Amino acid sequence: MVRANRLPLVAGLVLVLGAALRLPGLWTDLQLDEVWSLQNAFSANSWFDLLRLKIDNNHHLTSMYMYALGPDTAAVLYRLLAYISGVAVVALAWLVGSRDSPTTAVVTAVLFATSAAFVFYSSEARGYATAVCLTLVAWYCLRRYAESPRPRWLLGFAISSIAGVMSHQTFVLFYLGAFIWCDAHTQRHHRLRDATRLTMRMFALPTVGIGVFAVIAFAGQQIGGGFPFEVPVILAQTLTLVAGGPQQGSGLWLVAAVVGGITVAAVWSAYRLGDDRWFLYLAAGVIAPAIIVVLRRPPTLAPRYFLVPAAVLLVAVARFLAVAIEHGGARRALAGALIAAQVIAGAWFTFSPNASRGGYRAALTRIVQQSAGVTTVASSDRFGGSDWRTDMMVRYYATAIGERGRLRYVPPTQAAVEGADWIIDESPDNAPAPSSISDAKGREYTIDGTYPAGPLSGITWQVYRQRHAAR
Repeated sequence: MVRANRLPLVAGLVLVLGAALRLPGLWTDLQLDEVWSLQNAFSANSWFDLLRLKIDNNHHLTSMYMYALGPDTAAVLYRLLAYISGVAVVALAWLVGSRDSPTTAVVTAVLFATSAAFVFYSSEARGYATAVCLTLVAWYCLRRYAESPRPRWLLGFAISSIAGVMSHQTFVLFYLGAFIWCDAHTQRHHRLRDATRLTMRMFALPTVGIGVFAVIAFAGQQIGGGFPFEVPVILAQTLTLVAGGPQQGSGLWLVAAVVGGITVAAVWSAYRLGDDRWFLYLAAGVIAPAIIVVLRRPPTLAPRYFLVPAAVLLVAVARFLAVAIEHGGARRALAGALIAAQVIAGAWFTFSPNASRGGYRAALTRIVQQSAGVTTVASSDRFGGSDWRTDMMVRYYATAIGERGRLRYVPPTQAAVEGADWIIDESPDNAPAPSSISDAKGREYTIDGTYPAGPLSGITWQVYRQRHAAR
């Protein structure tokens, strides 16, 4: 356990560690969804237009932030909102944990600072890191209100809840669990009528705000789609991602089983100790996501959609491990080993190829360097490639490297008739690339380079050059 006089120093060191781990990802290439978000933001005439853009890729707070920065801004600045949110998560985790004990504060902050899931999405210009940040803000305000129902906690909860849904709609998973916990908690300490009044008072304002926003922003929303998925695999990947584990192979299932077992033990421990937060853990971390998956049957699914539930459950795990450390003996040693494993795995994941978002800039720079004059680029549908996806990325990065005039994208249908100088083959799973491919007219293309992306964001590009164009 940490001495009280050293807590400020420890808090500062953990915050610096969390901030440092999140820095390298800021300078990775913008991936498809980030570029798409920029396109959405700059096509709007006003912030209100952004609210009415009915596509699930529109993470409203992020889109409004991008709109405010404008189109001629360094890519790293578009990620600054996510980065600040991600670093704030570490400080908020300390604050949330400190409501239990200094040990819980340290453990909670360390786990959030080093978790690969929260590190990675803190350097992506999307709404996930901000949604997690506002989840912790809302949870802190709600707990303080339950202890002392003052207007400032009510207002803080309302603002953070509305902003949380504007960051990403998965914030609603926490909000539902928070309502269940608040009602159960107040009933334990007040008469039923008073408990109901306190709960309604806390949730009335944010519920109205969220409802109005949902009507404006979500009614008639279109889902952009994604690659095929299997729900058990996505859940296993989410569990391992939090701990920095592998995203495929037998190791995926082993680490997922360990992390899942610890999480179940943490929720069960809260129940046995009479800690009514198990209502929140179970509702927001398990039941609400399961209902959404079963009833809504989303056309696309990925670990990032479970970051808010993962944050709730990580708070439970942090308290569980902190209690073990406070208990001492073998339990302290085991808890310490688990925390150390998380720190090491999180750091490894962050600096491994898993954290890559792709090599689009390098690929197009190479194409320009190896071409004379204007060169044509087309996409391949061998791995389900998308004309729309590749066209958008080529246009964005051609502008980014200052070669918009030398790179011309042509649709696959046109390339099949006229040919193209280069073919970009998208591979969603880093599958080994053949040395050559041919189009419908027998034109042969030989591989010039592979630009891999990690499993979380982005897509691998395998770049082929028409054989007769080789020099």
